[in-house]
Amino acid sequence: MKILFKKPFARILAFLIPFAVYLLTLAPSVTFTDSGELAAACASLGVAHPTGYPLFVILGFLWTILPLPFSIIFKLNLFAAFCTALASALFFELALFLLKTLQERQAQTSKETKKKKSKSKSEAIHLPLEQESLVLIALVASWLFAFSRTVWAQATAIEVYSLHLVMLTLSMLLFLRFTLATEVRTKDALIWALVLGLGFCNHLTMILLAPAMLYFYFHRFGFTKESFVRIALMALPFLLGLSLYLYLPIRSAMMPEFNWGEVHRGFDKFFYHVSGKQYQVNLFNGNWQPQAKMLFSLLPFELAFVGIALAIYGAVRLFRVEKSLFWFFMLLVFGSAFYAVNYNVHDADSYFLLTFLGLILLAAMGILFLAQQRKEVALLSLLLPLIAVAINFNHNNKRNETLVLDYTKTMLESLEPNALVLSAQWDYFCSAFWYLQRFEGYRPDVVMIEKELLRRTWYVRKVQTAFPELSEKSKNEMDAFLEDLEMFESGKPYNQIRIQMRWIAMLNSLIEKNIDTRPVYLTADVVQTEPEVATAYKKVPQGFALRLSRQDTLLSVGNLEHLNSFLSATPRNHLEEGILQTASVQLSNTARYLNAHGNPSEAQRLATLAQKIRSRLTAP
Repeated sequence: MKILFKKPFARILAFLIPFAVYLLTLAPSVTFTDSGELAAACASLGVAHPTGYPLFVILGFLWTILPLPFSIIFKLNLFAAFCTALASALFFELALFLLKTLQERQAQTSKETKKKKSKSKSEAIHLPLEQESLVLIALVASWLFAFSRTVWAQATAIEVYSLHLVMLTLSMLLFLRFTLATEVRTKDALIWALVLGLGFCNHLTMILLAPAMLYFYFHRFGFTKESFVRIALMALPFLLGLSLYLYLPIRSAMMPEFNWGEVHRGFDKFFYHVSGKQYQVNLFNGNWQPQAKMLFSLLPFELAFVGIALAIYGAVRLFRVEKSLFWFFMLLVFGSAFYAVNYNVHDADSYFLLTFLGLILLAAMGILFLAQQRKEVALLSLLLPLIAVAINFNHNNKRNETLVLDYTKTMLESLEPNALVLSAQWDYFCSAFWYLQRFEGYRPDVVMIEKELLRRTWYVRKVQTAFPELSEKSKNEMDAFLEDLEMFESGKPYNQIRIQMRWIAMLNSLIEKNIDTRPVYLTADVVQTEPEVATAYKKVPQGFALRLSRQDTLLSVGNLEHLNSFLSATPRNHLEEGILQTASVQLSNTARYLNAHGNPSEAQRLATLAQKIRSRLTAP
């Protein structure tokens, strides 16, 4: 058992145990939202959605060319597992460094106290822990981190946050090592600055480290000439790391297949993309209550319940032992939480990652302070990661999750050959189909146009380039809309009424001028959000899409064999609830249509199927 407490072996376990568990819970294929699009961007060495994530795309591409006997999407899901396990190993190093530093500071304070007065009873019971106990506590903290609900979620499917965890933990480790060192080495500062710059090339929320790090840096070194000279020196490697963003316009100019934003067109396009300007409407818009509720609901699952008390205890004791570190962690935890609470997006949980990271480190300190009073606490703390696994395993187990894949197949296998589909179901269908069609050769005959992306100049241009046989017929309408859209994107005065009219005219033109040569479909969301589109046509249910027809008719209900996964699903989040609800509603609508057009038996079958899927929304 003692081998667990040896640093080299503990390092291996900090990576290996989480990685093994992540493999057991890994998603087999595409999942929700950006999964398919990110996989396509990595596999094609393209440009991903804002903010571009150049570090992630480049590393993801290199990972896809490894000679592993898996599909590209499974390789990239594996990449997410690897990165998150690597973050766990780095967290072990970070926790161990902090625990050692705290104990050294305690010893130093104790010596100073002895010189002034005799040791009191309360001080006598705070015994320094040996190396093995510190290693054990750090290992426990790394596993608690690895199996916390939101961290674990990053390990089961491709997303940028798995690599973000690596960059956060590595940056914090390097920063604290150089600022807390007895002898400050410029080399350490320069390496940290380079890593920080690279971290920004994966995710801009690295900026959430800034308040805590700026405070601690100036507290440590003061507002001296040497401090500012060091910052000037660090600016060079930081900018070198940040320069990876040049990948975006350079690669964009090569016109890769997946080229979100076409950022090579000008600095305004590049800045719009990299700054994530389109998301800024969600920041500090006053709607903070849902995110605050999410934070408090997640906390027990991030810290295995008991860890909350340990984090509070660790913070209280840290204030007494090392006030500067206390304020560092307060700025880290509450600063990142303040930002995330005021960012109104459906995936806000991933924006709390830095908050949870800081709290788990405080919990590790709480274990340290308690173990200094009773050494058995260190061994008992092994229960924490076990509790975390028990309460989070089912929530994060995506081994058999095929909801998005099955939804997409149900959608597409119901369509006739050479279909044109207009949809805005990004979370459930469009993103996944981008990957499946291009890299797994699935339904190459189908043209899918993402309706909401048509509100961006780059995507209209992409449609014109990728589907010339469709778009050439609507060239006048598309060019007219592009004229107004360019003014909108450039911040110039534009006619709001005219741009909307031209938007509708373009959509109707794409339908009207192609419906005689290929079957045209809309998904239900387009019908609901754009009532002026396709008003001359009947919307006939066919699978999960609506076939446009000039007359009411009965069509095949489509291939529904892939819906078995929907019948056994237990939704764990709003996306899974949403896809079940959407499937159920679409089946119910089809049932009503069939019943009204003389096929009551088939209508009853679909209504029963819809009810079974709907019942999963309330399943225990």
